[in-house]
Amino acid sequence: MSRTIAIVLNWNKRATLEVMLESLLASGPLEFDIVVVDNGSTDGSVEMLRERYPWIHQIVNATNLGGTGGFNRGMQYALSHPKGYEFLWMLDNDVIVEPGAYRGILQPFLDDPRVGMVGSTVLLLDDPNYAQETGVCIDRSTGAFIRNGEGPLDRNAPPRLYEADYSAACSLMTRATAVREVGLWDPAYFVNFDDIEWGLRFNRKGWRVVGTTGSLVRHESFNDRRAQNPVFNGYICSRNALYGFWRWAQPPQSFRLFYRFFRGLRLAISAYEEEGCFDEARALRLAIRDFERGRMGPPPDDLRLPAAEPDTPRNSLPKGYTRPLRRIALLARDNPDSCRAMHARLCEHFPTAYVETVVLTGNPELDRSDLPNRRSIDITTQTRRLMQSVFFPLHYDAVASPLSLYRHFFERLVPIHIRYNQDLTWWVARRSGLGATVRHLGQRVIITSTSLWQTLRTVARKPWEVDYHQFEEPDDLLIFESRNGSHWHERGKFGAPPSSARRVGMTVLHALLLPFAALTVAAVAVTMPVLAWVDRRRGRR
Repeated sequence: MSRTIAIVLNWNKRATLEVMLESLLASGPLEFDIVVVDNGSTDGSVEMLRERYPWIHQIVNATNLGGTGGFNRGMQYALSHPKGYEFLWMLDNDVIVEPGAYRGILQPFLDDPRVGMVGSTVLLLDDPNYAQETGVCIDRSTGAFIRNGEGPLDRNAPPRLYEADYSAACSLMTRATAVREVGLWDPAYFVNFDDIEWGLRFNRKGWRVVGTTGSLVRHESFNDRRAQNPVFNGYICSRNALYGFWRWAQPPQSFRLFYRFFRGLRLAISAYEEEGCFDEARALRLAIRDFERGRMGPPPDDLRLPAAEPDTPRNSLPKGYTRPLRRIALLARDNPDSCRAMHARLCEHFPTAYVETVVLTGNPELDRSDLPNRRSIDITTQTRRLMQSVFFPLHYDAVASPLSLYRHFFERLVPIHIRYNQDLTWWVARRSGLGATVRHLGQRVIITSTSLWQTLRTVARKPWEVDYHQFEEPDDLLIFESRNGSHWHERGKFGAPPSSARRVGMTVLHALLLPFAALTVAAVAVTMPVLAWVDRRRGRR
């Protein structure tokens, strides 16, 4: 009798689901049962399964319950099944399962009864010899994600276990007894961050969470997936991360964590608005507001609509700008293929310019790649970031980058910024030199005070109780509702620029903050030599 059940989640990915199931069946002896949870697909996925795989059990939801609701339905089915499954193997519908993946992910449970969760090594879909992660650890004070085992994979090396805080649910196995103790996923997430918070709960209950190199699956680059829809992903990732850290982080570390998070989001909103990306800016504002009001569950429907056309002209420099672009810095933020495509596009549109690919150190996927006209810069310390603020505007006429969440300060000082979409369409935002710098410094004063106030309010709030132990499979189709219900208030259309009154008000406020900005600049100029000395001292140690 099978001790394991594989739970495959699907939503409108018939082609990838078929490829995934074929790889799963070809990965080795079929020593487990399979159930496919369909989230109300309309592309014929259900009919394809009934025709080609009639022996696979299906759970068909009437509506899209998200990744959270879908996997919860599958776990409820498994835990209430008369077979009494001991292990639950959760799989995404877009992974390629490598041979031996099942035996490899099961072995740590057999070796140690305290192992409650095991994740496979996730390889790049187009490069099966490069590991994206083997479980992930989280920095308790900054919230930074540290991927275990990221880099080239030695397939001849013996299996290795990495202790982790969580493993990605694209291929994740859990012990049924641990699930009964820890509970299911929090239905408030709908999608994203649910598996992260689940792993943290496993750790708190004393269960080991590990990643193993003995089980391999291939998956699309996580960086690529997040960049495909910056409006939807910006909202859902930001809102759910705030909610997840709010439930998990404890003082005093939570003060630093939330301050950094709120400040980063506010800086991103400011950068998006400066460049005319009002959809992205509004999505992040809405993420903060919905988190503070406790509005979780499915995101607003209008987040899924195509982004509005930017006000800035596409594929051309701003009007009145006559200075030729002689040197362009392409900041590498995505995978190597995207960087090469953007480099080729820049060379096509600006044939007289020298385009240099600038790689920020600390990205293994890009560090190992052969990129055109490559140059690496180190911004790991405050001193080095300040040095780049001087270097960049002196050496480059423009900086190009993909649509991304965060903007470094040294990017803002370059007069022309070229933004690329996933389809390689682009538009230009023009900086105004010293005026833009002073205005940005004034904004930082507001952002710092606002972020501090939001941090204090968030840490002071107590998370509401959540029932994680709804193990019985419901008789009808279960639709999880958030704490405040599943009804969303009207928020207006996305893509609308800020009103004239708001722009005037913000301009006046920034002008009043100019003395503080001047003091900030003076303080930076004075402290740079001190910071450089501190960095040198740390290097000697």
